[in-house]
Amino acid sequence: MRKILVIEDDLRFQRICRRGCHLELEQGLFSFEFTPSTEQGLEAIKNDTEKEIVLILLDLKMEPAQINGLQFLTEVSNHNINCPIICYTAYPEKIVNLSSQNLNRVVCVLPKGQNQYQFKVLRDLMVFLLSETVSQSAITEADKELLDYPQVREAIKRFSERKKLKLIKELVADLSYPYMKEFYREVPSRAKALIDSVQQQRQKILRKWVLEKLEEKLLPSEIPTDELVIYRIEESIRRSTEKGKYYYLKWFDKNTKKDQSKYIPRSIADTLPPEFRSP
Repeated sequence: MRKILVIEDDLRFQRICRRGCHLELEQGLFSFEFTPSTEQGLEAIKNDTEKEIVLILLDLKMEPAQINGLQFLTEVSNHNINCPIICYTAYPEKIVNLSSQNLNRVVCVLPKGQNQYQFKVLRDLMVFLLSETVSQSAITEADKELLDYPQVREAIKRFSERKKLKLIKELVADLSYPYMKEFYREVPSRAKALIDSVQQQRQKILRKWVLEKLEEKLLPSEIPTDELVIYRIEESIRRSTEKGKYYYLKWFDKNTKKDQSKYIPRSIADTLPPEFRSP
């Protein structure tokens, strides 16, 4: 089974990883291997004769240690270890001290944080980086929010054209209209037709649902229905339980150039088409 090597001595973060990725763990997308030090992390990589470790999650600690996070990256480079690395740190600016050679396996550097959003970024990025070799039937809605993260977009710029096209097809469907216009400038020109096709199909499904709920008076009457209005659904997770999910209907009006939103009560959100609800 594919493994994510987590180099982190904080037991709370290890528990957060297990809880936050419980669905992915249950689906067998990957397993975690935790090591409390960079020394043990290097040892785990050297002992991985079956090449099960496919991703490294590294806490870039800056306090004195036999091998700190920055030195670990140097060791990885010197030993030609080819696993992609996600770094998170309370001091993201210090990573600039490393040479480009030592950073060649780092796909993302995130500021360290304990809140739900910070871990959501890590979780989504982990799932995405593993998805190249995972059955697409096992990949869920977590993937579709990836491009909303600036750090991930920076990593994507280095991808091959083939990989970008694959990413577009699978993940772009839920981007907001203004963001899509910005993203257009960074993708191959022939991908625009594919983006439009995915967006238009999902927009048609969501618009039908919105009009039905407005007719049933289950959504606020001030929600516009003009053809120039682009709808999308946004999910917020405030706790790790199903009850902690909150849904919002958001829309962009091409006339006013403004984004607006309304909270959707859970009873109504439960009637959303399956394409717009997380499992």
